[in-house]
Amino acid sequence: SDIEPTIFYRFIYHFTKNTISDELGPEVFKAFELNNSFKRNMNELLKNDQSPWWDSITTKSKETRSEILTKSMNDAMTDLENTLGKNWDDWAWTKVHTLTHKHPLGILPLVGKYFNVGPLPIVGGRETINNQDFAIDSSGKNNVAYGPALRRIIDFADPTHSQSVLPTGQSGNVMSPHYKDQAQMFAEGGSRVELMNKTEIVKNQTGKMVLSPL
Repeated sequence: SDIEPTIFYRFIYHFTKNTISDELGPEVFKAFELNNSFKRNMNELLKNDQSPWWDSITTKSKETRSEILTKSMNDAMTDLENTLGKNWDDWAWTKVHTLTHKHPLGILPLVGKYFNVGPLPIVGGRETINNQDFAIDSSGKNNVAYGPALRRIIDFADPTHSQSVLPTGQSGNVMSPHYKDQAQMFAEGGSRVELMNKTEIVKNQTGKMVLSPL
């Protein structure tokens, strides 16, 4: 797993904090840091080296864009060293970017963890095709908040052998072997062949449910 995304998103957090937290104040910034508004407008700000946002109102000197960017990168590196250690090899993206599929009963004490699936290390991110979005906040943990509910790869030359994967599994029964048997495959970006042909379905079936009228 790459370390560049880990560094980049820590930098984005500190860049946001060093740029606007002094004007907003700690309480407003705490709510704002979970918002995508600043991230979406960041490019326009970066182009304007005369923006008043660069200057910190908490100091007598007038900070520049270059100073804020440098401070933000230094803060990010220090932050990562304190949380993940000084060995950069330990800064893998999948170490801080994880996915947990939360069940409604997952909030129960003691037994709740048996209903949840994860946390699982996962690739992808906010600006990738494998969209696994997360909040950029002070925690340093990029826990996935939402992502695709299904992935499908359709072969139009042979649609009966297309591939797909579900985030967890194909059963809502926590005791079923299919409750979370696709979770790891999903997290790793894998897929499995869909069985659309009756002959193949019968050949690979592991059970049969018969619905009979009373």
